[in-house]
Parts: sequence; C-alpha cells; structure tokens
Amino acid sequence: MIDNFKIESEKDDVCPTCEDMRRVETGTRIETVQIRNESVEVDANVQRCTYCGNFFSSGDEDEATIQKAYRKFRERRGLLQPEQIRELREQYGLGQRAFARILGWGEITIHRYEAGSIQDEAHNDTLMLVRDADSFARLYEKNRKTLSRSVSQKVDEHLIPLMRDRQEKYFVEYLASNLNEPADLIISGNRKFDLERFESVILYFCGKLDHVYKTKLNKLLWYYDFITFKHLDRSATGASYVHLPLGPVPDNYDFFLADLIRKGSLEANEIVFDVEKGVTGEWFKAFQKPDLDLFSDEELRFLDQVAKRLGDMGARELSDLSHGEDGYAKTKKGEFISYEWAKNIRLFT
Repeated sequence: MIDNFKIESEKDDVCPTCEDMRRVETGTRIETVQIRNESVEVDANVQRCTYCGNFFSSGDEDEATIQKAYRKFRERRGLLQPEQIRELREQYGLGQRAFARILGWGEITIHRYEAGSIQDEAHNDTLMLVRDADSFARLYEKNRKTLSRSVSQKVDEHLIPLMRDRQEKYFVEYLASNLNEPADLIISGNRKFDLERFESVILYFCGKLDHVYKTKLNKLLWYYDFITFKHLDRSATGASYVHLPLGPVPDNYDFFLADLIRKGSLEANEIVFDVEKGVTGEWFKAFQKPDLDLFSDEELRFLDQVAKRLGDMGARELSDLSHGEDGYAKTKKGEFISYEWAKNIRLFT
C-alpha cells in the first residue's frame, strides 16, 4: 500500500513504533474497511515514519476513516445518511426519543443512527416511508399516545403545513393532468388557463365587495373575462365557461374555491334563507390580497369597472342579466360558451 501513499507534509514527531522523535510524513492512502461482509475502499489520513517505514494514525483519524467508509457504504446500498435522518426528524419537530417512539423503535436507536451507526434495511425502509407526510401522519396517529401533550402539539404545528404543502402539490398535479389547454383556444379566450390570475380575480371581488355569493361570483368572473376579451382580444384568466341553469359558470369552479379555502385565502360563510325548507346559501370573504401586478393597466381598468357596474347587483339580478346575453341564450346546458360571443356583450360598449 506504500505506493498509494500521497505525501502532503512532513515534520518531526514521535513515532509510536520507534518510541522516539523521528521525521514523520503526513498524507493519505487507500485503505479497505470491511462492512457487513463488504469491502469498502476509502482515502485515509495517515502518518509514516521515515525511519522505520511504519504507518500510524490517531484515534480521531481512524474514526473519520470508518465514517467515510460508512457513508460510501450507505450510498452504495441506498441508505439515508445521518444528516438526512436528522433533517427528517426535525421537519416534524421531534426529538430523538419521541421520533423513535412514533416509529416503534428503541429510544436510543435514532441517536445511534444520527451519530453514524448504519441502520438496517428494514429501518431504512421505514425512514424512507415517513418522508411522506401522509405516511408519517398515519404512524403518528397510531403511536401519539406514547407522547406527552406538549410534544404532540409541537408535532401538529409542524405537520399541518407539511400536509398543506402536499395538498398543494396534488392540486398542481391535478391541474397539469386534467385542465389541459383546449384544442380550440377560443374556448379559453386565446389564453392558456392561468391559475394565479384566476384566483387573484376571485380574491379581488371577494375582498372589494360585500357578501359575494357563489352565483354572483361566477357571473362577475364571466363578465370580466368576456369583456376583457371583447376589448383586448384576450381573456384575463384563460378560464373556460359552461352553460348551467343559473348562468355561465367557470369550468371546475368548485375545485378552485375549495383550494383557496384550504389555503386560508378565502372563507366560505353559510347563510340560511328558509329554515323550514332547508334553503341555504354561501358567500365568500377574502383573507388574502390579490396579486394585481399580474394584470395590465387595461385589465385592471376593466376589473374595476365590472366591480363598480355589477357589484351592487344581487345574485338573482346578475343571473337574469347573464341569461339575456347571446353567449348564454344561444348555447345549451353543459356546453362551453365560446369567447366569440364576447363581441355581443352589452356592458361597456
């Protein structure tokens, strides 16, 4: 192995073999470490006595060599590294003992793994599984009785936003797979659907106007997109609208409202109109400001005009108004309302 020795420096030091002061070379050489019947080669920091030719190293250097071999072994086997295990535990706000309890392991196990011991493959599979917040939540609910109330509260504080982020990921994936760009862009107003713009318009109307009911909100959205297309030859949000009994409605609108409510950007408030008949309604209040920087000055002008012109109308009045528009009157239930009908919109002519 002497041929592999790469000298980096030299100095006078005590050689443990000679037990005397000698000229000692410091450098690295390839050493083989046996781990679970596997040979792992790593660069090790060592010293060599120029008098007797023997190699030696300190206890700290020997430990560093072993840990370097362990890291290489983990990489080879696809095992999590100690810092990855620590980051996983900390993302749930847990100490080592509490994390081990949730996993159903001995209380010292996580400490050993984070300190550098190699986990077995079964334990690694469990750790890989709980990187997913949903999987961790199921295991947490199963074993939370083993935790104190204060620890459980801390976990809840960390877990809720992680679950929210995961739901957001699902939402984006749903958009990508289910809301494809229409074959004919006239259905979406010559614009690919823009979620940020669409949600910002919802937040604008629900923040500026009082008691915006679902039916009213749908008509405001439709008028705004169609009026913008009429004057600018492009819709503001790229939303597609469907002919339904109460008037034009954005396609999949319930899904978008639910997402805004889930994120805490919008609040749905139920109101009872007739207790005996069980007639209820739902109005929305915005808790987040819209991102108006997404829109041009002309788009913002039309947004303001729609709010001023139609904002004081009730849901029934707006529904009746939309029924009189050609885009609604000349399509059938369930059909998309082409933006071609925008030229006949009677507002702001």
